[in-house]
Amino acid sequence: MLSENFYPGIRYYFRRKDIEAHSKYCLDGYHAGKVRDFIDLDEYMICCIMPKAEEENFRNIIPQNLIDRVVFVDYKEAKDIFEWTSRVYKIANERG
Repeated sequence: MLSENFYPGIRYYFRRKDIEAHSKYCLDGYHAGKVRDFIDLDEYMICCIMPKAEEENFRNIIPQNLIDRVVFVDYKEAKDIFEWTSRVYKIANERG
């Protein structure tokens, strides 16, 4: 079962239309779309969602220009992976 021993990773959220307009956007036949080489998080990232349990490990190393877009969420409040996914998507949607 997917929810057993579930520990979420870091999720980054971007606006699809912005990604598609990027000069290095491509379709590789596997991903829905991607940007080759790198992407400037300051310019493109809507938000980043991390497990609350990792806040102490990451808060001091997140660049100041991005910290207001990072949200720490307690994954233990979600009953399973599906509820977690729904919660974090809602947070990202509200920010973007």
